[in-house]
Amino acid sequence: MNAFDWDYAVAGRLSDPGVNVAAVRIVRPLKFGELLCCEACSQQWFLMRRGDGGSSQSWVKAVPRDRENMLQRWSEESHRPDDATYALLRGIGASPSDGTGFGARTVAVPCRVLLSNGESRDPAMVHFSRHPPVDAYFKHFAWIDEVAQVAPSRIALSQAVRVAASQAWEIRMSFRPLPVLAANGDEYTLDAPEDFFDVPGVEASGVRVRPWGSQRDLRGPLVHMPLKRITIVIAD
Repeated sequence: MNAFDWDYAVAGRLSDPGVNVAAVRIVRPLKFGELLCCEACSQQWFLMRRGDGGSSQSWVKAVPRDRENMLQRWSEESHRPDDATYALLRGIGASPSDGTGFGARTVAVPCRVLLSNGESRDPAMVHFSRHPPVDAYFKHFAWIDEVAQVAPSRIALSQAVRVAASQAWEIRMSFRPLPVLAANGDEYTLDAPEDFFDVPGVEASGVRVRPWGSQRDLRGPLVHMPLKRITIVIAD
């Protein structure tokens, strides 16, 4: 187990937390949250206490060994965009937060970024977050201070569609479909929540929520952006 509720584990309310809680000690406070470490195996953990930032849970998340230096940099440095970049991101509009766990403390904006080394990244998501970049399912990272330019992504959905996708009901395990229409009337299904729409010949900005039928009335192919394609830009 790489994440669990710390208070529940300490109270013995988890049947199998997957870690010897008695061997875990607080190492030091971080910019947000606290760093824990297991005395038995040296595994590091990030702790966000219940009530911190409005969180309803005291989540602990494992820090992969190859992310320990990133966590240290995240905690010790400020990562704030300049005023012009911030204004542009506000113009694009943020996607809603997950509302639970670590996602409750993250606001993300889909975009395209040009890095200082000349490399362009699209799709990218600027994450304004109160927790470190320790999620193993994200593969590509950049820091906001490494970004030379931010621009709208050609494959980003409109904010209205992204909001609707965040509110889609889960009709079966981990499947929250949202029927949408392209500008030419073709039907598609988003595997919500979703921020990008990369289909050849279809302009993402012209995609809209289908105005008729039920959520279970799915007629179009499933469209989903793999997380491994998205560059996460870390910001405070």
